[in-house]
Parts: sequence; C-alpha cells; structure tokens
Amino acid sequence: MIELSNFFTYLVIALAVGILITTLNQKRLPSIRFTRAIMYISIISIVLLTFVPIVQLAQMLHSQFSVPIKEALVNVITTFQVGHTWITIVVISSILLIIQFVREKIPNKLAVWGQLTLWLCIVYFISLSSHSSASDGLIGILSHLIHIIAFAIWIGPLLIVSWLTKPLNDLKAFHRWFSPLAFIAVSLIILSGLILMNTLVPNYIESWSVSYGQYLLIKHLMFIPILLFGIRHVFLLKWNPLHLNEKQMQLSFRWESLFAVIIFAISAWMTEQPPPHEVDVGTERSPLFLLFHSFTGSENNVVINWSLTGSPLLAIGSLFIIWIGYQLIQKKKVMIPIILMLIILIVIYTGLMLSVTFI
Repeated sequence: MIELSNFFTYLVIALAVGILITTLNQKRLPSIRFTRAIMYISIISIVLLTFVPIVQLAQMLHSQFSVPIKEALVNVITTFQVGHTWITIVVISSILLIIQFVREKIPNKLAVWGQLTLWLCIVYFISLSSHSSASDGLIGILSHLIHIIAFAIWIGPLLIVSWLTKPLNDLKAFHRWFSPLAFIAVSLIILSGLILMNTLVPNYIESWSVSYGQYLLIKHLMFIPILLFGIRHVFLLKWNPLHLNEKQMQLSFRWESLFAVIIFAISAWMTEQPPPHEVDVGTERSPLFLLFHSFTGSENNVVINWSLTGSPLLAIGSLFIIWIGYQLIQKKKVMIPIILMLIILIVIYTGLMLSVTFI
C-alpha cells in the first residue's frame, strides 16, 4: 500500500512539474491534452497520497496499543512529524488550487513560476520523512529534494511530450530548450545521488547483500537505458541523420519515459526498505543475492573478487551496451535494441553477482 502511494507520488510530481515547465514553453509545443484535469488531479492526489503513511501509522497504533482508529488518526496528525508534514501539504495544495483557478481566468507566467515553487515546497516536506533525512539531517533532506526535483524536471516534460501532446512539428525548437534542461537535471541527479549514497550506502558493494542494496543496483542498471535514449535523442534532435518523422521521435520519447516510470517504481519500493546501516547484514541477506551465493551466517563482508565467470560477462555486457547505443543512433526501429538491452542488463547483473564474494 505505502509503496504504491510512493510510486504515484513520484509520478504525480513529475506530471505536475512537467506540465508547468512545458506551459512556460507553450509557444514551441503543440497544445497539451487534459492540462486542466491533470493539474487538479495532481493537486488533490498529492494530498491523498501523503495521507497514506498517516493511515498506516494509525493502524499500527490501533493494532499494537488498541488505540481507537479515529483517536489514532488524530494523534498521528497532531503529534507526529508525518502528520505535521501532511497539514503543511494540505495548506500548500489549497494555495495551488487557488492559483490554478486564477490562471485559467487570467493566464500569467508569474503564476506558473509560483506553482513550480510551491511544488518544490511540497517535495521539501516529503523529503523530511525520507531515509536520508533521518540519517543526515538537512544535507539529507536537501539531497533527497534535489534528487526528486531534478528527475521531475527531466522526466516530467518527457512524459508530457510523449503521451499528452501531438507529435512535435518543430524538433529543433524542442531540442534548444529541453536538451540543456535535461543535461542540468541529469547532472543534479548524479550529484545528489552520490551524496545520498554516501549517507545511506557508504559501502556500495557490501550493500548488495541486502534488499535495499539490490534494489539500488537494479535502479542504477535501469538508468543505463534512459541515458542511452537520452544520448540518442540529443544526437537525433541536433543532427537527425535518420530523418525520423515526428511520430517516430515521439515513440522514442515514450520508450525513454517508460524506463523512467520503472525507476519510479523501484524508488518507491526502496523507500520502505531499511538502508544497510539499519540492517544486521550478518543475518539478513537478500533472496536475490542468495541465488548466487550460499550463506552460513559466519561471513561478514562482501567484496569484489573478479572471477573467470563474472569478469567475461561484465566485459561482454559493456561491449554490447556500447553497440546497442550505436544501434539506437543508426536504426529507426528500436524494439530489437530494447530487447537486447534488457538481456544485456541481466548479463551485467549476473556478472556483478558472480564477481563478489564473502570474506
């Protein structure tokens, strides 16, 4: 339940930010479908989705301490951080609704910037309840905030252009404003991701033995297809050697956005997994990790130990990733490269698992 609410929270934030950013560039884009409905749904949804942790905590109080459910809800809202955060989000969302209503009557770019700022505030308050906030205070909160906002700035407009507009009729104009924005966003994602990892996963290799580390590794591997499609789009938008038509480019954008949605799902699941420093890695091992390694209970550390099985798989996988990236630039149809890419990601994952050992 909570994982699903986290997933839709990320998706709602990306859609809302995406619509606002594309609205600022409306003259360079076709009209966006369902703009009004999506904005209202996003604002209402963020209130409902951030209420789910309150319900979960209230149910825990009810089951463990026999507190009446209504009293438990009131108690969580009035005395817990998650409740105070939700009240603040309700207030911000109310202001967002008012601005959205006024914008429909009197279009104003300043109001759009105001809404973007308020969504930034919502993400800040959501970040107060993150793992990184508990582990590293303000630095953790800001890192989490930048990570989510940067992803929304990059993937949000991509979702809008992919699914909610007609095919772009001026790809060059889109490239001029979106590619620099995407580059800045990706740079911020990498920077904030490194800070978050330093806080939550100081020993990246060792973390692979627990569930949080496994999901983090899979998330990083799934980032590879997004980067390859991003490189493809920068190359094609700038030079367009394949002469892709508008519908073909939009289909390519859709594939990139689908991989991003998968990352949203993995991130949502990770938020409810204890990070490695909160887990007894001596006893709690990931089922995925145990598919490759036996565990007797006496081993403590996991280290890289390049093997005759894992190393060749990693080398082959790396070479094929480069080849697939080349094929994405050279070929119009992307289905076969995508299938090969998924297979190669499994090969790389297997190579990594076979290249670590207990000591």
